[in-house]
Amino acid sequence: MASPVVAAQNRTCGWALTPGRLADLTVWDQDPAQCTGDALRDLRRTHTFVGGLLVTPTGTR
Repeated sequence: MASPVVAAQNRTCGWALTPGRLADLTVWDQDPAQCTGDALRDLRRTHTFVGGLLVTPTGTR
């Protein structure tokens, strides 16, 4: 359960991911949740979006 402070920040700062809002996200070549600890450092990002805009081209590390 989120703390009251986090819940208040979500309402006031717009930290909720809902349709129509822009998100910062990174797309990885593998699922980080399925990787072992040692394999995490070998993940390669395929795309990074900030404010809904692509900021790193495919294939950069």
